[in-house]
Amino acid sequence: MFLPARTPRTIVDKLQSEVAKALATPSVRSKVAALGVDSLTMSPSKLDTFVRKQMAADAALAK
Repeated sequence: MFLPARTPRTIVDKLQSEVAKALATPSVRSKVAALGVDSLTMSPSKLDTFVRKQMAADAALAK
């Protein structure tokens, strides 16, 4: 899940917490999986690092 760049940190943290709680329930996990979505729960800073590394790898592959 992504938010606009300047979203206040309190909102980012609250949303991350609530999404993690939802994804911890079997019914939500099964519905998300049925949509073909792989759900990963990670902190906002880990997501930032993951996305930046993935973008660099994709850019290198494209070149």
